[in-house]
Amino acid sequence: FKDASNSDMHNYKRLSVPASIALMLAILLLSSLSGAMAAQTRICQEACSNLSLQEALINASPGDTIIVESGIYKGPIIMGRPVNLQGLNTGRGSPILDPEKGRVILAAQGAELSGFDFSGELAGDDGDVFDCSLEVVLPATIYLNDFPGKSSVCPGEAAAWNSSRMINYLYNSRVQRNFLGNYWADYAGADENRDGIGDEPVVLDQDNIDHYPLMQPAEGYKISGNTVVD
Repeated sequence: FKDASNSDMHNYKRLSVPASIALMLAILLLSSLSGAMAAQTRICQEACSNLSLQEALINASPGDTIIVESGIYKGPIIMGRPVNLQGLNTGRGSPILDPEKGRVILAAQGAELSGFDFSGELAGDDGDVFDCSLEVVLPATIYLNDFPGKSSVCPGEAAAWNSSRMINYLYNSRVQRNFLGNYWADYAGADENRDGIGDEPVVLDQDNIDHYPLMQPAEGYKISGNTVVD
């Protein structure tokens, strides 16, 4: 006499194993395809790419990363797609975004902007900044940038002014871990625990607050491989 229940269970396992494998293969395929869709473009002023920064922004797909090397970029800069625009200090300082006409316009929800210097901005005879160099049209994440002051930004929409995850960094020969915001040259707050993060936030308006302002320009925070660590 053969136990029908055992036989049915054996047949069930024999049928279900290939199905589970197929499901696993499908998940792996989808993961590889989604990873393949995110491209990386490198922009510099020494022929590492035939594209200008603006052309790279126009040609990018959502989720792509555009790495911009040290240099001064004076062409029009409009971020109209949710990409990760990342400045890279190659030994000559953070790349400077300084359009000759107008300002840098961030008009893509979900975009990230980090690692840039906005110091090339116009100022009045008394030294006060009178025109913003970065206009935020749609919500984005903005961190590890250097600004001459709060008035250098026109925050039209609520944005995140610090990293979305904690970052491991070296500051004044000490390894630290925290969220990182931006450097504001007119910031007058204290840093009691000497972690390189200001104790008081920088308030642009009620919807735009840098909760982790940097005490020094961003290049003073050494991050291994420019990566964010969970």
